[in-house]
Amino acid sequence: MSTIELMGLVNAQKKTARKAIEADYHQRNEFTRHDFISQDKSGKCYTYRGVQYCYR
Repeated sequence: MSTIELMGLVNAQKKTARKAIEADYHQRNEFTRHDFISQDKSGKCYTYRGVQYCYR
């Protein structure tokens, strides 16, 4: 085999490994549980730059 052929095989192997890692990463993100339940902030206040804001 020539050097060019070996480089092609190595590149193909790296691409395959990267695709497998990316697929695993995306699958983990899809199956993780995300809680988007917002907190009830009614009646709570905070101060930003000297101004007090309150949630209704």
